[in-house]
Amino acid sequence: MLTPDGRTVDPRSEILPAGSGLSRVHSAMFGAADYNPGPTPAAVETRFAFFGTPTVPVLYAAQNDDAAIAETLLHDVPLSGGRLDEALVRRRVLSKVASSRDLHLLVLHGDGFRRLGTDPEEITRTSPRHYGETVRWAAAAHAAGFDGMVWMSRLHDSARSYVFFGTSASRDDFQTVPGSGRAFAFDHELDWLSRRLGPLNIRIVAVT
Repeated sequence: MLTPDGRTVDPRSEILPAGSGLSRVHSAMFGAADYNPGPTPAAVETRFAFFGTPTVPVLYAAQNDDAAIAETLLHDVPLSGGRLDEALVRRRVLSKVASSRDLHLLVLHGDGFRRLGTDPEEITRTSPRHYGETVRWAAAAHAAGFDGMVWMSRLHDSARSYVFFGTSASRDDFQTVPGSGRAFAFDHELDWLSRRLGPLNIRIVAVT
């Protein structure tokens, strides 16, 4: 694999086995197994996306519900607690998908960083103003033929987070788990999330 700064490295990889269940929090505009197509031309919007000509679509997921919620909804909430905008939350859905085939992933945890000659602060634990550097690593992994990347969630560090590249791992490589969705537009699902976030001192409020 060729790193963004031009070095040739032997990266660590792992397989996400077929049938693995993952959780996602995503826009209600997309289905559970839909990739975000990103803008054209590609522009940096988040960690690892977007890149490529044409733009490479991405699908983010996590090992469990807690990590998916933390990474998607709580990234701007202080660790001491705070508020979430109800209008924003109501436009999100918690879904579960299962992989349809083995997926080949670049490892960004454990000794994966040493194999790349870098550290988490440069890839998975950067602030938003350094997302452009992380996108260069995603582009390098994509060019090396990986289906995606795996790292330990920055905000729920006992669980794995994932990004999959839509030109390598297609929509057909994931199946929606029937009956698993929670659309927070519905009051009872919003109440479920509120109860889940209560012990973290996080409240969902209407912002006027």
